[in-house]
Amino acid sequence: MSKIVLRSRCCRVVTVSVAGLIFILPLLLLAQDVIEYKQAYDAYKAKNWAAAHKAIDKAVKKDPANRKYLYLKALILLREKRSAEAIRILQKCVSLKPNDYQSLFLLGRLFLKRKDYQKSADSFEQGLAYRPGDYQGSYGLATAYVKLHNYKKAAKVLSKVRGKALNRFQFNYLYGLVLRSLGRYEEAIKYLEKARLLKPEHVQTQLSLADAYQRSGKQKEAMAILKPLLAKKPGNVEALNTLGEAQLGAGDYKAALSTGNKMTVIAANDYRGYMLRARSWQGLNRPEKAVPDLKKVLELDNGGACNAATLLASIYYQRKEFLVAEQYYRRAYKCQRTVTPLLMLGHCYYREGQYDKSLQTYQKVLKLDPNNVEAQQGVKSSKEQLSRKPKQAKK
Repeated sequence: MSKIVLRSRCCRVVTVSVAGLIFILPLLLLAQDVIEYKQAYDAYKAKNWAAAHKAIDKAVKKDPANRKYLYLKALILLREKRSAEAIRILQKCVSLKPNDYQSLFLLGRLFLKRKDYQKSADSFEQGLAYRPGDYQGSYGLATAYVKLHNYKKAAKVLSKVRGKALNRFQFNYLYGLVLRSLGRYEEAIKYLEKARLLKPEHVQTQLSLADAYQRSGKQKEAMAILKPLLAKKPGNVEALNTLGEAQLGAGDYKAALSTGNKMTVIAANDYRGYMLRARSWQGLNRPEKAVPDLKKVLELDNGGACNAATLLASIYYQRKEFLVAEQYYRRAYKCQRTVTPLLMLGHCYYREGQYDKSLQTYQKVLKLDPNNVEAQQGVKSSKEQLSRKPKQAKK
């Protein structure tokens, strides 16, 4: 009887202990995990990377899918400037949990920093699918779209978080730049003005705002921003270029010429100074003075070559030097692939008496623009001239 009782008591004791362990063990493991994570995090905060790595690797060895430790390891790797390894670990975090917004957001920022803009956009898009309307993620995605020159998508993303971000400098500045790139200058001015109020000394905001004013035809407002800026920073080429454009827009060609002269001294390899000077000479009805500057733009070949070739061609065409004009119109068409230089090339051939070439060129124009009246007339005139040629040969 006593044995049974003892056995019964023993069984009761064992039963209670197992039940207690089943209840207590997860708590003990959780407490141990908290202690281990605190050790790793404290080492991270103390910038003791070796100790932090050791604690994390020990925890990950027990549980390779523990995202909390993996994410912390990625942060440490970033501090150690080992971004490629950090990216691999963050991608592992996302593979373990596709809606891991923290990892997706950090991946987006890392790809942005590495100039892999498409991957950056993909990461931000995936994150925002799980957390729509998040400002930081939306700002990151819009930045990636801007780098990809997809301004329409950037504007759409930023418009969705407008209510949350009206008093943020970064938002107003970026949205202003995007709207300016879309040609929505009046709207751009509104946001760039707000950005300037938030950061009055930010030079790029002042330049972007002046540019938006200039492009919208408000030359006085543009000059009112640029002149004080140039008084402080007389060598700022961007400010000089925008000022020159505003002066051209206002019809003050002498002032624009002076600005162009300054630009060519400060930035001898920047085509914009020579282009500004050439356009000023044209405004002053001195096209012959524009020729050396336009040729310099073509020589530099770092931008503006298409416009320079078109302007040179028009100058030589007006001089009736059609062979020279032909060369420049051909170059302009090669880089632009638009109707105007091709049409003018046809006119050059016609004036030179090369009617077979003019006919072919006018026909090319009509393929691009079937309703082009000048090209239609050119085809008709070229055919007439070609039909006369054999008769003249017989005589």
